Amino acid sequence: YSRGVVRVDGQGRRVLSVSVPVARFKQVLASVMMTKSGDTIETALHAVRLDILKIFVFAFGITVLLSIYLAGVITRPLNRLARAAERVRRSKNRQFAIPDLSDRNDEIGDLSTTLRDMTETLWDRMDAIERFAADVAHEIKNPLTSLRSAVETATRLKDPERQRRLMEIIAEDVQRLDRLISDISDYSRMDAELSRTESEEVDLRPLLQTMGELYNANPDGPRIKVAVPENLIVPALESRLTQVFRNLISNAITFTPEG
Repeated sequence: YSRGVVRVDGQGRRVLSVSVPVARFKQVLASVMMTKSGDTIETALHAVRLDILKIFVFAFGITVLLSIYLAGVITRPLNRLARAAERVRRSKNRQFAIPDLSDRNDEIGDLSTTLRDMTETLWDRMDAIERFAADVAHEIKNPLTSLRSAVETATRLKDPERQRRLMEIIAEDVQRLDRLISDISDYSRMDAELSRTESEEVDLRPLLQTMGELYNANPDGPRIKVAVPENLIVPALESRLTQVFRNLISNAITFTPEG
């Protein structure tokens, strides 16, 4: 059997010796001894440690470069979008916009496009609310002005007939206000429903023709003629669209003089 021995020579260096017996028919005839200086082994171990250190430094460098790359490609654009969204949230008008990163053709580009569309839709909705509020204020102001004038005049009149006419005017203005408030309430409910419900394609021709037939079925009501081109299709909710046209026709009948 072989046997290894580690010893120290006269110069203080470690020496590794291995002896192997030479046998024939279970009889040891001689032995072979090999001796190796420990410096060679230490040099090999040092080279292995150095290679491991190089691999670690290389992996660390790759990690740092990858972090810098990800910061430039992902983190910084996301921070730009976050800061822009915060500026838009704090602004009172359209002076700030979401950066357009759609040319990236990745998830961040899709996020940029979605945020831009959402912001534009939000501003359009706010503009529509402002216009709607202005229109409502104008529509309410007219009957209120008429009511105030009629009430002030009624207190000074002595003629019962003229007082009766003023009371009729007041009653008509009150009805106008009631109808206007009902329309506003219907519009608010409709707007909320439209924001939560998916629209469908509606053909306006049969819809309006059916409504015209319903109004014309009343012998005491006005005659309605419907002229709508074929294949006039719009995305909407049919029930709510019917209500809109019904309100428009009713208002037109109410405020159109006879004849």
